[in-house]
Amino acid sequence: TYYFSITKPEKSIVLVVGSEAKNKFLSRIYTPDEFNYNSTELSGLDYNTIEKQDAIILNELKEIPQARITTLKSFYAKGGNIVIIPSAESSLQNLNAFLAGFGSTSFRPLAQTERQITKIAFSHPLYQTVFEKKTDNFQYPKTKAGFTLSGSTLPVLSYEDQTPFLGSLTNRLGNVYIF
Repeated sequence: TYYFSITKPEKSIVLVVGSEAKNKFLSRIYTPDEFNYNSTELSGLDYNTIEKQDAIILNELKEIPQARITTLKSFYAKGGNIVIIPSAESSLQNLNAFLAGFGSTSFRPLAQTERQITKIAFSHPLYQTVFEKKTDNFQYPKTKAGFTLSGSTLPVLSYEDQTPFLGSLTNRLGNVYIF
């Protein structure tokens, strides 16, 4: 007689901060069968819930208040994961002040040029259990506008000019992913 004990994996807790209209596409990615997904406006963000999250996504915020920056830095220092999706209307100075707390990474001004994403860093830890093998015939997307990242981010997805579309920073406990 053989007995198996298989534990059901716990759902990751994901909090998205941004306008409800812009957060809709994320609710289709973070499905209820795999994630405990919550969405809130920046003004309604409850400081007490931040520490209970596995990941916080800052989705197209125009400005991040200094009090929230301090709280998010503390969350990251304790092993939290933060995803930054900037808005074309974001304050460059505010974004760079926020990123300064995580390392020597910064945004350059918004460029209104179309660029092709052409490279996946298959060896990046984010993809550790995603791909079974490398693929060469992937249909890569394009962007019509975007900020350019400079500094010490580890590329996860890159444009054809080798600049990161998605970069990551880590303190070995938490991660910051920057689009």
